[in-house]
Amino acid sequence: AEVRVPSFKETVGTEWTRQFGRWVDGMTVENWRGYLDAALSPEARDRGFLHDVSLESMMLLRKLGEMGGEDAVKALMDARFTPAAAEAMEGWANKDAEAAMRWVEGNKFSPYFGENNEVLAKAVGAMIESDPDRVWKTFGQIREPLAREMIRRKGLEGMDELLWR
Repeated sequence: AEVRVPSFKETVGTEWTRQFGRWVDGMTVENWRGYLDAALSPEARDRGFLHDVSLESMMLLRKLGEMGGEDAVKALMDARFTPAAAEAMEGWANKDAEAAMRWVEGNKFSPYFGENNEVLAKAVGAMIESDPDRVWKTFGQIREPLAREMIRRKGLEGMDELLWR
């Protein structure tokens, strides 16, 4: 069945966000591609779901990452929606940091990451929670997008601990 972006034309503000959240909650491992197609549709593009960072787009994109993992992230990267792909990566990496990190390690020299450092940073940011030594070993040097993500997750004091332990 086709999944369409809800219009909820009669609703505004927090009620629209609640209804949108209920719609996103209907996403599963089996139907996530329909939600991705809906997010890539002209109607959704007109609404700016993949261009503008909003609570609604973050809910949708993180859930896409949780349900679609690598396939969802790659589809958004291939469509050149880097910030959207980064949000999907956050969903995937928070659900399965090990799988996301393995994918990053296998692709770290790929042209994908020349343009998509935000995507890489989200995966590595999730891994810093469980295996910081692996992050240092894999990357050696911490570039700005990754540093920002690590600070967002660990805070300055937490980063200080990691760097000087």
